[in-house]
Amino acid sequence: PVASALERWRNNLIDLTRRNPLLSLKPNHTTYLEIAQPELMKVYDHLLIQGKSWSFYFPSEKAKADKKNAKEPTPRANELLTAELDRQNLLKILTNLYRRALTDYRERGLQILHLALGILEWRDEEDAVFRSPIVLLPVKLERHSLKDPFQLSLAEDEPLVNPALAARLKQDFDFRLPPAPVDWEEKKPDQYLDEVR
Repeated sequence: PVASALERWRNNLIDLTRRNPLLSLKPNHTTYLEIAQPELMKVYDHLLIQGKSWSFYFPSEKAKADKKNAKEPTPRANELLTAELDRQNLLKILTNLYRRALTDYRERGLQILHLALGILEWRDEEDAVFRSPIVLLPVKLERHSLKDPFQLSLAEDEPLVNPALAARLKQDFDFRLPPAPVDWEEKKPDQYLDEVR
């Protein structure tokens, strides 16, 4: 009885509705940025294993003006290529993410910016489609001045399994996600995602 009461109390602290982006991820042009290259494990290894930060590839202004004859973007080895190919939009999204994350950290002491490693597409009992991140890697965006490029680096050293997704799947379907590994260096996120599949 005490354990179930604690579980119920813990779940009540988590928003399990569609409003929670940890359950219903909705791509938008202000708080969502999809990384197109490199692939997931290279991004993860660079941040967590090597302890290095990423820069962002910014398309040239010419690329926007000449979309028909645009060549394939060629980011440097330490640059992330995003799905946003408009230079101004990319800067606007990064600036917005930076400001929101910094404000929440200063006001509430919370790291709200995460890199989603894997997306689970699922349906609830009413057949509504949800897209939820599975593994979350806490990250931070930094820049030293307005003219400096944004750097994406690790905020904490451990990924975590999406707690809202775990609670909702348990509540609705009595389904438990596999437990998070004790050591993410032994079992990498791609291995965990394979287990979820």
